[in-house]
Amino acid sequence: RRSGAVCKNRRCGMKSYEALCYAYDVLMRDVDYDGWAEYISGFLNEIGAKKIAETACGTGSISLRLARMGFDVIASDISAGMLDCAKAKARAAGEKCMFIIQDMTALDIPRRDALVCCCDGVNYMQSESELKAFFKGAYSCIKKGGALLFDMSTRHKLNEILSDNFFYDDGDDATCFWQSEKIGDARVKFEVSVFVREGDIYRRYDEMQEQTAYETGRVLELLREAGFEECSAYSFLTREAASEQDERVQFAAKKI
Repeated sequence: RRSGAVCKNRRCGMKSYEALCYAYDVLMRDVDYDGWAEYISGFLNEIGAKKIAETACGTGSISLRLARMGFDVIASDISAGMLDCAKAKARAAGEKCMFIIQDMTALDIPRRDALVCCCDGVNYMQSESELKAFFKGAYSCIKKGGALLFDMSTRHKLNEILSDNFFYDDGDDATCFWQSEKIGDARVKFEVSVFVREGDIYRRYDEMQEQTAYETGRVLELLREAGFEECSAYSFLTREAASEQDERVQFAAKKI
């Protein structure tokens, strides 16, 4: 079964980040980042956000598009390799964007008008305590009147679509094999093997990842416990209320 994406690594144990990051962009080539950034910018413009932060930014595909739209962006990720790729892309595009290395459960950045997290970054929170730590840190770094915007893959997606499955993406310069195993309710382990062309050979890189999904209602409760108000959950890329059959949900929470 073919997939257009490979998991974003939050805690990457790879020795060659550059190769993995290159493969990541190749394997994510079918993602409509332009449409995704436009969707996020709609929320940002509604609250008049100018200065924003993105956490778990990966190789900066969303960060750079938001910067191109005129937002002042600080982007962070726990992977130095991912950030190196993001910085290189920013230089090539001539975009000004600050990139810093940081764990999303221990955010420490200047207060911004909004905090964004895209592409399942929050699914790498492996417990409610980590989720609470992320929400607490996010609340602290957002100005009053600002918002937290993030998406999550749903329990339906992890349990019914991703669990105990095999995916692959075969490209000219990178090939990814992605084996998933259900290890609990709404919790999946991924064994990822990436083969990257290096001259006349393909070099193999392996890593292990886990994703956890949470009930939409419980996520909204935890957001309110962290101090956020006007917390909403939408079917991804819409403004319609999230449903149990959604594969991805967009959350928006305001700090009043």
